[in-house]
Amino acid sequence: MQALEQVSPQFRQLWQQHDIHGRCQGQRTFKVPGVGQVTFEHASFIVDEENHLRLVMYSALAQGPASAAFEALLQS
Repeated sequence: MQALEQVSPQFRQLWQQHDIHGRCQGQRTFKVPGVGQVTFEHASFIVDEENHLRLVMYSALAQGPASAAFEALLQS
């Protein structure tokens, strides 16, 4: 971080503020029609707190036949 702080006054200022919002993460299971129950890892990141915008990313866990069927469904 020191190298970035030396070359960018803006980075140095923002880094010192430590205005970091925590993220929400975990696992969720959904029933996918025609596939069955699939478990996903998810992470949520605040994009714009003022407008309550979040980016939520889901990634299917590779476990069980339903997960393989879900992945195959995505490929079709």
